[in-house]
Amino acid sequence: MELSQLRALIAVLDSGSVLHASKALKVSRGTLYARMTALEENLGLKLLVSTNQGVIATDYGRQFAAEARALLATADAMARAARRQRDELLGELYIRASVGLPPQLLMVLMRQIGKRHPELAVRFEITRDPAADLPADTDLVLHFAPAVPAGPFRTFVLSRFPEHLIASTEYLDAHGRPQTLEQLREHQLMSWCPPGEDGSCLPLLGGGSFPITPDLVSDQVYVLHCLAAAGHGIALLPDSQPMRHLIPGTPREVVLPDLVGRRSSLWALIPEAQADTPRSQAAARLIREVCSGVFSLHVEQIPEG
Repeated sequence: MELSQLRALIAVLDSGSVLHASKALKVSRGTLYARMTALEENLGLKLLVSTNQGVIATDYGRQFAAEARALLATADAMARAARRQRDELLGELYIRASVGLPPQLLMVLMRQIGKRHPELAVRFEITRDPAADLPADTDLVLHFAPAVPAGPFRTFVLSRFPEHLIASTEYLDAHGRPQTLEQLREHQLMSWCPPGEDGSCLPLLGGGSFPITPDLVSDQVYVLHCLAAAGHGIALLPDSQPMRHLIPGTPREVVLPDLVGRRSSLWALIPEAQADTPRSQAAARLIREVCSGVFSLHVEQIPEG
């Protein structure tokens, strides 16, 4: 029994005609008849019968056709999975990304991917920790955090962002500009909490941290930027000119720039098990090209270990 014989059966049943089925499969009627005859002889049962309404299935033919459809669906899925490993970019690109990436940034990335590969479907999944519990068909992970997550990944930095205390000029004019860490306690504080953190400490440039009790903790960088721009307090969050361009608002200032801060990164992670396949290498090239254009920054590979 061959898959081509099963496809012949399904094509005849779906069209109700050997002529239409042969055209759909792009084979001659003689070839189609030969496949159907071989299938019925192999089974020792009649699958089809001709009527005034066209070719229909026998009782057993209907049962067999249902099982054939399921088998063909499985075979097609296996073939697609093999092509995903063999081909560069085909079908659907599955990207998991961190919660909190500005939606404008995601829109720009999607638009640029579409321009380069208009035939490519993109499945974008936003999650708190995109590198955790990774589905087997994941092509790429975009992880936004101060540190790269542990795991069997091929890792690239797409962009680096300084992390600062940010407030609007209007807020600071109204409430004063803190000069010490202790003076921060007199202000409305908001804190970004990337995966693995709870937002209760400020990272210090000299090392260590300073404990705070923030009024708002969120993993949504975009929301925190909007609140800071609107004058709702001082926020610890990733900051850069591209980020501010994507999130317009009133003028903002860095608070205690000589005391508080660190660097966060947008990481691209490719599962190590498939990192050397043509498809994964093409996905890595694509996301690096897109992000290099968006951020106008050099993209570097981080050595393992």
